[in-house]
Amino acid sequence: MATRMQQRRGTAAQWTAANPVLAAGEIGFETDTSKFKMGNGSSAWTALTYFANAAELAAIIDGAPALLNTLDELALALGDDPQFLTTIATNLSTHANDTTNIHGIVDTNTLATLTNVNAAIQAADGALSTHTADTTSVHGILDTSLLATTANVATALSSATSALTTHSTDTTDVHGIVNTADLVTQSDLTDAISGAEVDFSTYGGTGIDWNSVNTRFDIDSTVATKTYADNAVSTHQEDTTNVHGIADTSVLATATTVATAKSEAIAAAGTAADTKVSTAVAALTKSSVGLANVDNTSDANKPVSTAVQTALDLKETVANVALKAPLASPALTGVPTAPTAAAATNTTQVATTAYVRGEVAALVNSAGATLDTLGEIATALGNDANLSTTLTTAIGLKAPIASPTFTGTVTIPAGASISGFAPLASPTFTGTNNVAALTASGLITASASGVAFTDGTQTKEGVQSRTPIIQKTASYTLSALSERDSMIEMGSASALTLTVPSNATVAWPVGTSIDILQTGAGQVTITAGAGVTVNGTPGLKLRTQWSGVTLFKRATDTWVVYGDLTA
Repeated sequence: MATRMQQRRGTAAQWTAANPVLAAGEIGFETDTSKFKMGNGSSAWTALTYFANAAELAAIIDGAPALLNTLDELALALGDDPQFLTTIATNLSTHANDTTNIHGIVDTNTLATLTNVNAAIQAADGALSTHTADTTSVHGILDTSLLATTANVATALSSATSALTTHSTDTTDVHGIVNTADLVTQSDLTDAISGAEVDFSTYGGTGIDWNSVNTRFDIDSTVATKTYADNAVSTHQEDTTNVHGIADTSVLATATTVATAKSEAIAAAGTAADTKVSTAVAALTKSSVGLANVDNTSDANKPVSTAVQTALDLKETVANVALKAPLASPALTGVPTAPTAAAATNTTQVATTAYVRGEVAALVNSAGATLDTLGEIATALGNDANLSTTLTTAIGLKAPIASPTFTGTVTIPAGASISGFAPLASPTFTGTNNVAALTASGLITASASGVAFTDGTQTKEGVQSRTPIIQKTASYTLSALSERDSMIEMGSASALTLTVPSNATVAWPVGTSIDILQTGAGQVTITAGAGVTVNGTPGLKLRTQWSGVTLFKRATDTWVVYGDLTA
């Protein structure tokens, strides 16, 4: 049975002064602060905690995103690290100076340079020449000089033919057979079958005899025939006495007999029942069933059960009318109470402040041990309302202020300066350390042709971060300045030529590089246009499909090609 609960009210000062012990579930409301506490039956007022109201809950939740809408998810996202921003900054600094395990490279110090590759190619050419003349341990063969020749195979075939002829005439120990001459022939089987004929006369019996003349079994007159069996069955069907234990089957009830008896019995019972019901109805009155006042129409005389009257008596009434709220959209006054839902309940029932406070406490207690208060989480986030934007900016591809290595086109407009980190690709500097300050410090030297750093010069042209691919399916003459730093793919089943034009036709700057890749079976040959010199070793042809080479402009009309070449 449910326990009736009560609630009390007063100002905060009155509650503190009285400091009562509230009963378990009893609510105490502060009229001047709109806060309340709920008793536990043992603790005084000052020892109890306030329940959160809607405004406090809204401040806690504060429109968190769907993927980070609990304290536990926030704590896990920060790795339970109260110094999250410091950790990120430290890791970024360490990453900028690290040379090991960079984007899948174990150690960037061990990356091969152009000099390393050229030396390796020369060493490979020497090793290939030595390999061609070698006969020992070649692709798993101990000595290639011992491989069989055509003459060796012809001799072995002749010996095998002779051995096969000898094998064909042999009869002893052939495929596990001691002597094939002892094998059974078809003639042997025919004779064996003839000698195995059966004497069927021995299989006869009473009434059944073997007829050797007609090669069949005959049945004599002592065996019952079908006609005899039919007559016996007919006689049995017409018999009515002593049939399967029944003295006389002619007196058994048929389906028709049973149906007739059933119909007659039902008709007789119905008539008797109708008579009894009519008699009972005629004798029935309102008094005989305890409803003497059943036809009264006056409200005062309408009967009400004791249970209903007791329930009505519990309601507060005005002018004998009970004050009840309608089921649809009730408008309540005072401080209504409701039973507290079970933890984690997710239904449409009313959630009390006790339930809401318990759910919030569960969220807080489920957070990481070092991030279990909103204050600690805010500190770990650096009190940054735009943390996502801040992290995106901090973790993006940046160059350190000290000795940065830039790629792409570095733009330094007039009055621009460096503040924090600059992106590696096309940075725009701002802040107080402008070009004049950097030049004065000796870090850079700015001029119309570009910016010279202490470790080299970055010109306005720059180097593209991605190589354009140009595909050709026929012989082709280089024709555009935009082909610089690109990959020319030559693909055809027939031989192709790639012609390098003169500087007067296309004026690529000295130092230009163009990569050539043979993608088809047709061999690609590098040729020089009029007035052009192209050097390469051992020749100017790409060795095979998927071979690649690089064209490098050394002087106005002088080029060198290096890579996977052949004469």
